[in-house]
Amino acid sequence: MPDILIRDVDQKTINRIDSQVKQLNKNNKSGSKKISRNNYLKNMLEDGLDVKRDNYQKGQFELLLEQEHELHKLEIKLMTMIVRLLAEGNVTDAINYLDSMEGDIDE
Repeated sequence: MPDILIRDVDQKTINRIDSQVKQLNKNNKSGSKKISRNNYLKNMLEDGLDVKRDNYQKGQFELLLEQEHELHKLEIKLMTMIVRLLAEGNVTDAINYLDSMEGDIDE
């Protein structure tokens, strides 16, 4: 497995990393092997990549939900218009309107 070397890391950042590793090891009640700075950073990198992927997938899903929501709003408007035509006694207009939409619905 290839190594990654990161140069010029600020000492404050290293101290924060070491502090977090120390806290994790302190809170480790299971008695399992202590985590090293190296393993901590590897886990952070892997988790960060997973978060980026999850956020991308979530974003794509939310876009699809928005599109679906817009389609449902349009369907409600169309059905309201057809019901209004029927309520006004314009059965022929309502049927003609439905017939003109069939091609759009099938696509």
